[in-house]
Amino acid sequence: MDLKGGQVTVGEILQNPNARAMIRRSRYAFLLNSPLLGQFSNLPLQTALNRAGSFLPPQVIRQAVDQLRRL
Repeated sequence: MDLKGGQVTVGEILQNPNARAMIRRSRYAFLLNSPLLGQFSNLPLQTALNRAGSFLPPQVIRQAVDQLRRL
């Protein structure tokens, strides 16, 4: 998947069925049901990752980005 240098939006990622399936299979599947998801959908991926960095370990973020790139 083309992440557009981190500028792809969270919403664009979630429109990709393979990306949604990847998230659904992860331990973070609960995020798909979060009421905050709508607020994050217009955020660029890099901005969302910066915010996620306060509660997710860096290796988890890197792994997720790597998986998205391989889609």
